[in-house]
Amino acid sequence: MPPLDPHAFYIQPDLRRKRVQIGLTSQANGPFRVSIDRTTYAAEGLQSPLAIEMPEFTPWSPDAPHLYTAICECDGHEPVRIRFGMRECTIKENRVHFNNKAMTLRGVVLDSLDSVPARELVGKVKSAGFNFLRVRSTAIPDPFLDAADELGLLVCCELDATGSEAALRERRNHPSVVLWSIGESPDIDATLRHVHQIDPGRVVVSSLDTVERAARYMRPYQ
Repeated sequence: MPPLDPHAFYIQPDLRRKRVQIGLTSQANGPFRVSIDRTTYAAEGLQSPLAIEMPEFTPWSPDAPHLYTAICECDGHEPVRIRFGMRECTIKENRVHFNNKAMTLRGVVLDSLDSVPARELVGKVKSAGFNFLRVRSTAIPDPFLDAADELGLLVCCELDATGSEAALRERRNHPSVVLWSIGESPDIDATLRHVHQIDPGRVVVSSLDTVERAARYMRPYQ
């Protein structure tokens, strides 16, 4: 059986309603099923997204990076396992709010990733007292995002000026990713809307490295 594409699934935590929504945007026909590993929480149906009620859960945060695993199945395909965290991040009153509480980002900006192993680098950033990482002008590889998920480091992911759909789908289920940053674009508003359409659950910003104009951003759908 061909495997399901894990990047076809989009996981949207909803802390206030105590549920998670999981959408499927791909090749599978018929109903799909999702269960949360090591819990009794599950849902099945034809409609996307599926809403899975989670009346009790442990939130993901930099101080306590608790991860869940969604097991996604569809007839005729091998199931896939996708890790996620129950967390929300937005901007309110010009402040970052994480899991409905104001948070101060203590960040590190790097121009590139050197040969340091992913978990070692993330661990160094955390042990130095920082909770946020941005790597300027380059995409962050999956091993670094996996380490950030496991160790509790918030991440800004860079996108090109088009807001690459493939890059978005590959990274949007990582709980550590809280911010998309897009490069200079001929139509910034259109690119912001494009990124927000593919991932409405995160903050999208532009012009972080431009001194001639103020940064623009869109908040998550909540």
